[in-house]
Amino acid sequence: MKEQDVIQYRKKREKAFQDYLKGFITPHKLALMEQVLAKRTRHFTVVLEDIYKAHNASAVLRTADCFGIQDIHMIEKEHAYQVNPYVSRGAAQWWMFGVIKMVGGQH
Repeated sequence: MKEQDVIQYRKKREKAFQDYLKGFITPHKLALMEQVLAKRTRHFTVVLEDIYKAHNASAVLRTADCFGIQDIHMIEKEHAYQVNPYVSRGAAQWWMFGVIKMVGGQH
């Protein structure tokens, strides 16, 4: 899937989620959500390499989400990374997440 298609898909998903929430939250909270989503940034990227303690990586990723960082990349050499839902607390659904697998120092 091309990056443009992913962005378009995420925008549709965000819109559907906001439409669903309209029945449960106040207009003020909805406006706040839209404001926060509009401030996400692609000017910074988090890159983590060969993570072997997944809970620490998930905490870093959750913190990146708090700062509105959109792009996150994992470089896997010896250890594969799985998002830990108990630590990431759902933040993973908003990231552009890339994985680079390296074998013998090559990708």
